[in-house]
Amino acid sequence: MDLPPVGLGTMAIENHETITTAIDLGYRHLDTAQIYDNEGVVGNAIAASGVDREVLTVATKVWADSLSTDDIVSTTETSMDHSALIELISSISIVRSIPTIHKRHWQRSTDFTNRGQSAALD
Repeated sequence: MDLPPVGLGTMAIENHETITTAIDLGYRHLDTAQIYDNEGVVGNAIAASGVDREVLTVATKVWADSLSTDDIVSTTETSMDHSALIELISSISIVRSIPTIHKRHWQRSTDFTNRGQSAALD
């Protein structure tokens, strides 16, 4: 997956218009996370922008408290629900992963790439 050279970090952005403006200005990589509690704001901004979803790269992150085998799937599905307008999350990252369990969760996360719901895992 090729990433755009510049991206917008959305931490603490609560107004979708801020993100929509960034998209209008040419940003094509949007970074969010479950812990930011604004994945829905990002989804609303994408819808409001009128830009084809296929030209945007959207990254989200699974937080360290959601690393059990079942939680990693359910919290990622929740992210997709919160951002209902984001039909495809381009990248799912595990934040502050624990090396001894990282591989097991990584393998479980491939469910999303296999179903075509994510293009990459970090």
